[in-house]
Amino acid sequence: MSPSPAPLADPGAPIGVLLLGADHTVLAASAGLTDLLGLPLPPGERAPHGLLDHPPGTPLPAQVTLRGPRGSVVCHATALGAADPVTLLLAEHDLARTILDPLPLDVAVLDDQGRYVYVNPAAIQSADVRRTIIGLTDREHVTRRGHPTDRAEVREQHFAQARASSECVSFTETFPTPSGPLTLRRTLPARA
Repeated sequence: MSPSPAPLADPGAPIGVLLLGADHTVLAASAGLTDLLGLPLPPGERAPHGLLDHPPGTPLPAQVTLRGPRGSVVCHATALGAADPVTLLLAEHDLARTILDPLPLDVAVLDDQGRYVYVNPAAIQSADVRRTIIGLTDREHVTRRGHPTDRAEVREQHFAQARASSECVSFTETFPTPSGPLTLRRTLPARA
């Protein structure tokens, strides 16, 4: 199986959406999702065996991995209010594109090791730079970009403080720009 587009990292990936009934009947599936999985998902038919690891009739967890011949796609599952239970599955990379990308403020998501898994266009305008930062730590990123390493050290300290305290940590950073210094307030929220 070949992997699907990197979660939260591929801004050009096709939209992946699936609507499932409680008995895993396909109500709707986007062409983007069927292409990513390499699997037809015709409306009105039961989802093929092996697509989900969860039996029909049981509530789906918040995160579900769909599997097909071409690869797997991690999706967020949302129960929709309807007469019959219906679940909307949205591929992770689409969550980023539809909700996080348009935000007019810097958003970055880091894993437990401090590696970037997502950065929105407000934080880094260049799509090429956004792609290259995925999987890197701040230290690796500033070294690659030729920025002062003390910037990474300060960020790492704040990231460690947020992880250790389980509380939000805020700090400011100032960057030189052609039009004068730019000061940004950063907040690292704790994840439960």
